[in-house]
Amino acid sequence: MMKKSLLLFVLLGAAAAFAEQRSADLSAEYLNSEQAMREDEYATSLARRDYLRNRLIVEAGTGSRMAAYGEPGMFKSYGFGAEYIFAIPIGRVTLHPAPFFSVGWLPELKDAAWDGVADDVALPLESSTVWRVGLSYYFFQKLPLHLAVSVSYGTAYYDHEKMDDANAAGRSDGLRGIIKTTGWNFDAAVVALSDSWYYLSFNVGMSYSGAPGTETGYDDPDESETNQSKYRLSNGDIASRTISTGGIDAWNPSIGLTVGFAFWDFFPDDTEKRYRERQRARAKLGM
Repeated sequence: MMKKSLLLFVLLGAAAAFAEQRSADLSAEYLNSEQAMREDEYATSLARRDYLRNRLIVEAGTGSRMAAYGEPGMFKSYGFGAEYIFAIPIGRVTLHPAPFFSVGWLPELKDAAWDGVADDVALPLESSTVWRVGLSYYFFQKLPLHLAVSVSYGTAYYDHEKMDDANAAGRSDGLRGIIKTTGWNFDAAVVALSDSWYYLSFNVGMSYSGAPGTETGYDDPDESETNQSKYRLSNGDIASRTISTGGIDAWNPSIGLTVGFAFWDFFPDDTEKRYRERQRARAKLGM
């Protein structure tokens, strides 16, 4: 028991001495010294800089990446998500893959088919939820502006059924039903991300949800579980559920805008740790 108490006393004393030494190291005199300035320059030098390294980003946005792109288009769907940008060194090159996920919603929107009708009579378009999981890859880690490419799977595109189909279906809520397709998204993005907290991304690309299929069976070769934008009439003809006679196309544009909060590098080296300590000490001393 005596030995354990003595060992604990020694450890606590060493920790206190270390903390006192570190505190003395971060004095105003040291922080203003040429040595501290040289250490800052090295810590932030272009040779060491990697704005993408081990960054966790919490995001929100509109359009394809955080929700889904469809008809109506951008700024009509909203969502939030998260991604983590890894730093994988291979020789002199560092790779920056970033898995991400998002969930979102398509709110009840004003239906253009009811233009000119009083708001207390007109009905909105049906709302719904959407989702997406994917993998991005980032380039140009030493610059505050980056290029990123991504592939993801989830809600690919959406539209709403024709008014006459909504009436024929006898929907109890009277809303024009939403038609969602599931498939792949291929996007390229311009991303603003530095050593600050903010993240901003604008992406464009294409989504693929397969050829329009039929809503019912009958062993039709065009059937599809991911794009049910067509259906079979009783006489065997195929009709579109959307205003477009071709239903939802297999390929569609994808556009999105994302903002987010970026955490610092989760696994900094000793040089970065000391730099952050100096920055905190300067802020505390009002320097």
